[in-house]
Amino acid sequence: IRFTCDGSFAWLSNLSPIDVCAVFSNLLDNALEGSKDAVDPYIAIRGKDHEHFYTLIFSNHVPENIKIKNNSLITTKKDRKHHGLGLSSIHSVIRKYNGSYTLKCEDLVFCAQVIFPKK
Repeated sequence: IRFTCDGSFAWLSNLSPIDVCAVFSNLLDNALEGSKDAVDPYIAIRGKDHEHFYTLIFSNHVPENIKIKNNSLITTKKDRKHHGLGLSSIHSVIRKYNGSYTLKCEDLVFCAQVIFPKK
């Protein structure tokens, strides 16, 4: 799997190390799982420091477009009860810092964009 990471990440020091770990580990785990059967697997992470907010964007190829409804993934896994816990963790961190996130999947590219406002 090709992996790229670029941008500004110094702003992550505004978050607790545990929260940074929760966001990165869950988004990276989801990207790894999602891209493993893709034709041209890749994972890209981008960080940006904007004037009033910070963005963190994870994107990856997927073997088929993922269904998203109300900014939530619609799982195709049989064990629905234990699926989506990572996104729940991410959502808790984002809420803690008054941020937001957007999930989208188009043309076999899944993208999770997280926004944290500056204080």
